[in-house]
Amino acid sequence: MNILIIQNRPGIGDQCLYLKYLHEISQSFNSKITLLTKERSCAKDFLSNDVHLKQIKYFEELGQSNFQLFKWVRENKFNKIFIFHYGIKYPLICKIAGSKQVRFYGFFKKKSDIVKDGYNFTLRCLNKKTIENRFKLVSKVSSEKKNDLVIGIGGSGYQKKWSISKYIRLISELNKKYDFRLILAGGPDDKIDATEIEKGLNIKNVISLCDLKLTSCLDYIQDGKLYIGNDTSFMHLAAGYGLKSYGIFGDTPNLYASYTENIHAIIPEGYRFVTHQSKAMDKITVEHVFNSVEKDFKDLFNLKTQ
Repeated sequence: MNILIIQNRPGIGDQCLYLKYLHEISQSFNSKITLLTKERSCAKDFLSNDVHLKQIKYFEELGQSNFQLFKWVRENKFNKIFIFHYGIKYPLICKIAGSKQVRFYGFFKKKSDIVKDGYNFTLRCLNKKTIENRFKLVSKVSSEKKNDLVIGIGGSGYQKKWSISKYIRLISELNKKYDFRLILAGGPDDKIDATEIEKGLNIKNVISLCDLKLTSCLDYIQDGKLYIGNDTSFMHLAAGYGLKSYGIFGDTPNLYASYTENIHAIIPEGYRFVTHQSKAMDKITVEHVFNSVEKDFKDLFNLKTQ
């Protein structure tokens, strides 16, 4: 069986969200899968050892050309193609290229729920009532975790970021009671924020990942005990490695956390949900986040000796 999955959303978080559907399809047909996705998803960086994948191909490697996509699909002779997307372009190219079974969301995009769309599409394609797989990046999560707290300070826009001053206050309060090494998870654009946090804290054991490539960051994320931070790629990666992950949601839909039990959304008190343009990150208090995470701190980290 030669199976292709097309997933064209660009983010790392998007790739994580769809992963359990890929695993379900792979297991249902007892076949490894080829994944076609966007380069920004960084799938080759964190899915290179996924036992369900035969190959990862980026759209950019095909030059964003419809003809090159047609040629590549025809050359690979895919028996089944599953397209996690609305629209006619990809299904039409795949059909013309000779693939006999091409499944996709539909011709016209509806008011959609990214999590439910993928879930229901997979159920329809496999004629199942439930999906057995849970989201995970490795088959077995290591029980030997380092004493690390991962703080995700990045974000694709300023409106998705909790304020640095609040992070400093939160970490300071946690550091008064608990013993941990601090991992600041962000990208190159977050270096200034990471430096500000380090300067604002009285903590010696701090590691910033902002200068590292993603592949070098993964070991730090995988070995951590707990994630607290913005709705970023590191939140999704941490959850995939089995960390209990607290995402601070004030301007992106908290339903993005609903695909895995490892992500717990912290939203402003008094809100039932948040969505795009809620602009409510500043309404999430340090006290609310502290109270949300403290029980797990008691379970995972040692109290400081007086």
